[in-house]
Amino acid sequence: MSISESEFNLLNPTRENLVVNHRCIIELSCRMLLLLSLSPRLHGEDDSKTVLVHYMPWYSSKPVSGRWGWHWTMNYFDPDKVSKNGQREVASYDYPLIAPYDSNDDHTLECHVLLMKFAGIKGVVIDWYGIEDFRDCAMIHRNTKHLIKYIKKAELRFAICDEDQTVKHMIESKFLQKQKGRTYGKKVLKWLDNNWFGDDAYIKVDDRPVLLVFGPQHFKKEQWDHIMLGLSKRLLLYGLPHLSQKAKMSGVFGWPPVSGSREIVPAVW
Repeated sequence: MSISESEFNLLNPTRENLVVNHRCIIELSCRMLLLLSLSPRLHGEDDSKTVLVHYMPWYSSKPVSGRWGWHWTMNYFDPDKVSKNGQREVASYDYPLIAPYDSNDDHTLECHVLLMKFAGIKGVVIDWYGIEDFRDCAMIHRNTKHLIKYIKKAELRFAICDEDQTVKHMIESKFLQKQKGRTYGKKVLKWLDNNWFGDDAYIKVDDRPVLLVFGPQHFKKEQWDHIMLGLSKRLLLYGLPHLSQKAKMSGVFGWPPVSGSREIVPAVW
C-alpha cells in the first residue's frame, strides 16, 4: 500500500504538521481497515448473540458542515483551539482517533461501519428524534438515512431508538399543539413503518420490528396503543428499566447511569 506525503506526516508527526486535515485521517484509517479485512479472522465469534452498538448521528464539523455542532462545543468548548499535541478542544472525554468528525461525512460513516464489521458487531441502534425540522431533528434524520446506506452496504443491521421526549419539547416550545401530540406520534410511527420497519436489514424478533424508546418520557400506555394502530406489523417496544413498566412495554434495555463523576456501585448498574 503506497501512501502520500500527507499520510506519511500523519504517521510521523512533527510540530509543524500536528494539525492535519481530518478527512485524510479517515481515508487512511479506512484503507488500513480494508487491509485487515483481507487477513484471517483474529478471534472467534459467537454467532448466537446479536451484538449492537448505540449510535448518536448528531455531530457536525467545520471541515464538512461549515461549523462545529453543539455536541462538539456544548456552548463551552472551542474546537478551533488546537493544543500542542494537535488535538482540538472538544466536548469529549475520549478524543476521537479519527479527529472530531461529522455524522454526515461519507468517509466517517464508512470508517465507522467498517470498524463495527471487523469487530464482529452485528448492527446499530440509531438514536433518532423524528422527521420534523425542529431544533436539530431534521439534521439527525438526514444523517440517519445517510448512515443506514452504509450499514446496509456493510451487510449490518439496524434498529431505531425513538426519543418520545421530543414531542414534549415540541409542545413546550409551541412548535406543536398539545392536542396534536398523539397525531404527530402516529405520523412518526407510520413513517417508520413505511420506510424502515419492513426493511430486510431492520432488526426484528419473531418477525416483529424492535423499537427502543428512550423513556418513555411523554406518551403513556394508552397513547402508545393508539399511535401503533394501523401499522403493518405489531411492534416490540423496549424502554428504560425505571420507566418502561408504566407504559407496559415488551421489555427493557440498559443505559449507563449519568454519574456526575460520582462512583456508581455495581447494584445501581
